Amino acid sequence: MEEQQNTISVEQQIIDTNLPIRKELVQALEALLGNENLEHKDELDSIKDRWENLGVPLGKEEDVAKSYSELIPKVEGHIQENVKKGQSAKDIIQTTLKHLEKFIKNSEKLTSEEWKTIQEDWRQLKLDDQSPEQQQYDKLEAKVSQKLKKFEHEDKCQLLEKLCSELEELKKDRNKKLSERQNQIRKVRDQFKDINLHSGPNVVTLRERFNTLNQELTQELSWERWSSSKRKEDLIQKATQLIEQEDTTQFREELQKLQAEWKEIGFTSRDDDKLWEQFKQKCDEVYQRLKVVQDENEQKREALLKQLEALKDSSDWKKATESIQSLQKEWNNAYPVSRKAVRKQGQVYKEICDTFFNRRRDHQKELRSNQKDNLKEKKLLIEEVTRLHKETNWKHSLPKVKDLQEKWKKTGPVPKKFSSDLWKEFQEACNVIYDKRRAENEEVDKEFEENAVKKNEVLEALKTTIEEATDLAATRIEISKFEKQWQEIGKVPRGKQKKIEHQYRQLLKDFQDKEDQAQKEKEAQLVSLTSEKTALCLEVEALLFNEDWAESAEKLKPLQEKWDSLGTSSIEKPLKRRYHKSLQLIEAGKDEKTSAELEALAQKNTKEYESLLLKLEQLAGVKTNEVSASAQRQMMIAELQAKMGKTSGGISKAEEAKSLIAKLQQLGPINPENLKSFLERQAAAASKIK
Repeated sequence: MEEQQNTISVEQQIIDTNLPIRKELVQALEALLGNENLEHKDELDSIKDRWENLGVPLGKEEDVAKSYSELIPKVEGHIQENVKKGQSAKDIIQTTLKHLEKFIKNSEKLTSEEWKTIQEDWRQLKLDDQSPEQQQYDKLEAKVSQKLKKFEHEDKCQLLEKLCSELEELKKDRNKKLSERQNQIRKVRDQFKDINLHSGPNVVTLRERFNTLNQELTQELSWERWSSSKRKEDLIQKATQLIEQEDTTQFREELQKLQAEWKEIGFTSRDDDKLWEQFKQKCDEVYQRLKVVQDENEQKREALLKQLEALKDSSDWKKATESIQSLQKEWNNAYPVSRKAVRKQGQVYKEICDTFFNRRRDHQKELRSNQKDNLKEKKLLIEEVTRLHKETNWKHSLPKVKDLQEKWKKTGPVPKKFSSDLWKEFQEACNVIYDKRRAENEEVDKEFEENAVKKNEVLEALKTTIEEATDLAATRIEISKFEKQWQEIGKVPRGKQKKIEHQYRQLLKDFQDKEDQAQKEKEAQLVSLTSEKTALCLEVEALLFNEDWAESAEKLKPLQEKWDSLGTSSIEKPLKRRYHKSLQLIEAGKDEKTSAELEALAQKNTKEYESLLLKLEQLAGVKTNEVSASAQRQMMIAELQAKMGKTSGGISKAEEAKSLIAKLQQLGPINPENLKSFLERQAAAASKIK
């Protein structure tokens, strides 16, 4: 027990002695770890030796021993790093000094940025001012700085030269915008200030050159700004004109061009704000008008969408396609519209059009699928026509060919790449039959050549007869003989038939025209004689109302002679009755019986004349107030009959007027007091109808 206590007492004494030393050694290791210049292991080895001499750590020394164990590798690593740094510093020193020497000798380049980096790296070395390396560096630094200043001066001169060149190029370049030119010259001026070059070789000349160019460009830009101000005023005027422009289809685009040009001009003068306010006001007015136009166009497009909606499900493809394409043109013309409407209405428009045209595409696709069947059917038709080639009698095969041609027409379309060749093949197959018919017709035509010669002889004789005709009635008899002869001759070759028949019909027409002209001349002569005889009747009837009948009888003789000298009129019998009635009354002498008969006849004729004259005036559209009550009643009866369908229809106004005038010419004596106004009204009404 006592021995054990003695052992513990000795261990405690060792600990008490070694522990402070161990702690001191640990602190020494920590100090070494903080030494940035530590490159040698001497101190570390001394600490290790002292630690080993203390022996094995006991009890409370174990914690300190642990710290010691952790620090040893750290310090060793720290020493290795410092050794590397030291070596690196030496390399840096040697490299830097060599680089500076080469730069001074002009064998290497050195920029200002590189020089700053070298200086900073050198300061990081923290060498002693009295060290040989530091003193060598100081000498080299002075020479490098002097040389760099020289280079910097040269660089600034070159930069100033470049700025002068830029100003010269800017002066020559007239394509740049004013704003670009102003920005560029402003940039050049800023660079000139940054150079801060006032003295040295060639500096004065360069500064004078720069200042001269700067002043010239400043003047030019001042003039451009003034000119640009005028351009801005012109833009304001154009915006004003745009407001009044009728065509609004390019309204937005034209306004955007004006705004882009305004922006392109850029800053001009102190009046910019004022001009901008004016321009902006005009642009706002344009936008207001544009808004009205857009609203109108959007309403038009809404109406067009309804029409398109009604067509999108149509199966009348051709008609619907034409209608939709027409509406699409109207849609495009209904512009401008707002961007919102472009998106909203445009989407609906696209959906409707896509719906229809997709349906049409599907329909056409279906048709194309049927084209294969049509191709087979048409090939079968070609085979059927080809089989007919074996028949010898074209008269039997030709109707069959025509039937096959009808079937071909009714057969639907075939693929486009086969269509032309297939049709050509079918046509050639059909032509074989037609060629047979043509060949046979040519054989037959040879037999008809003699008939053609005979008919040409008839044509010559007929032409001569018509040209020399004086008695049309006798010539008509001769022509009937030619017509009989023409029919008896028979057919002529097909190639000559059309021409010969045309010549024949033309000759007959020429003679018919002669007959018609002669008839018109005869009718005109009859009408003229009717007018002359009607006038004679009026002269004779005027004698009936003469107080001195003996004088009337004396004046009657030359009128009778003239009547007898005239030929037959178009209404000969009624005029004769009228004329002879007047002669009978004059020959009977003026007595009470004759006067009473004349008075009754005149009254009767007056009423009838007035009634017929009123019809003529109504037919001519002439209004008159000279109508008696009885005549008015007669007209009412006539109108009622017309409404009931009891009047003749289907004749022209001219024919009806001619009939009324003929009836007027047939009426007998009328008192001259009434007759004069009647004749004036009759002439006025007749002239309206002609």
